[in-house]
Amino acid sequence: MNLPTPSAWRYEHSRRVSGKFMYQYAERLPNGCDPLFYVPMFTMGQLNQYGQACFEEGREARAMVEPMDEVAHRFAHSLALELECVLADRNANWDRAMQLIGKYRSAMNAIHEQHSPTRMGEPLLHNASLTGPQRAALRSDDEQGN
Repeated sequence: MNLPTPSAWRYEHSRRVSGKFMYQYAERLPNGCDPLFYVPMFTMGQLNQYGQACFEEGREARAMVEPMDEVAHRFAHSLALELECVLADRNANWDRAMQLIGKYRSAMNAIHEQHSPTRMGEPLLHNASLTGPQRAALRSDDEQGN
């Protein structure tokens, strides 16, 4: 997302004799200037519009995270109790704890598979977009069972 066009530019400089900072304002960034000394200035309306656009852009990401957050909250208490039980007596509680962890992972994987079919957070590679050596490496991995 790009920032809106600044409504003005502030040039900051200091006087050599007094050492005081002075500011000058321009509507456009002057040609051939050193951009390190120019600061973009925005109106409050421009900043509000930019903030709203950022919020809208993040809506999709929040929609992906909310189901995972729900699963985490649903399993958090049980996982904590199972951890305490395993720490108290590993032999007696190990199987039950592993079953609960398996249920938790299955619930999370069901959500992850909706967004990432490879189950590892990576996009699918299509063989058509690969070059010769890359395609050959994938084939050799498939033949070896990797």
